Amino acid sequence: MKIIIWENLHIWDNSKKGKFMLALLNYLKNAGHQVKNLNKRYYKPDCFEKCDMIVMWGSGSSVFHEIYKNYNEAGIPILIIENGYFNDEYCSFGWEHHYYLPKVFDKKRIELFDIEIKSKKTNKGKKIILADRGHLKTWFEKLLKKLPENKEIVFRPHPLRPQESMEAVKRETGNVNWNEIHSVITDCSAFGNKALLNGVPVFCRNTASYACVGNIINKDTDFNKPKMPKKEDIEKYFIKLANSQYNINEMDLMFKNYMKELEGKK
Repeated sequence: MKIIIWENLHIWDNSKKGKFMLALLNYLKNAGHQVKNLNKRYYKPDCFEKCDMIVMWGSGSSVFHEIYKNYNEAGIPILIIENGYFNDEYCSFGWEHHYYLPKVFDKKRIELFDIEIKSKKTNKGKKIILADRGHLKTWFEKLLKKLPENKEIVFRPHPLRPQESMEAVKRETGNVNWNEIHSVITDCSAFGNKALLNGVPVFCRNTASYACVGNIINKDTDFNKPKMPKKEDIEKYFIKLANSQYNINEMDLMFKNYMKELEGKK
């Protein structure tokens, strides 16, 4: 296979991102694939190069979206890598998105992680958290008038943008007392997962990875009465999510599993 890793030159540094990208590059080369590393900082439409798949880290930048759009429209598979959800030794892998639920999965893989799924018989929380992922404030502002007046509304910035705030909404950072939380409104995969693990219902859009166990927001949504999914449904969700998490020594297992996944998508 011809594979292009579209990443900046700092993939060679000593960061987690650099170590994982280098480990994947070396694995692919040793497995006999034709691999190129191109710096996405210098990407222009005329830089487009046909290949069997591309690999990129994370999302967010305008250059990322331009590369993604061009390769996606060409029908070329895109493997996205990001920080993992359960353990700092792992990264999250997915086709088209890093928040990804594999259809090919091992039910026992979740045992690698120290995951405890809590459940609440009653919801006595008084706070609703608006958890940002860097660009959700406009969405939150549209929802504010629909939120119950008997709840305290707080804005929680993304860890990478800790100084962000919302006008007329209390801002909170630091540890969360989940017993105080009535519900969370977000599309942020990491924070939404934490809420579900702690027995707190999540309101989200249908594009969120946890939409299958969340309260999908529509014009009729009652934010005062969130539904909490059954514990067994949450367990099924996290079993699948655990199969998108791999450590630096599992590039062979990850790639073989994801190629099976890719074959199933065709």
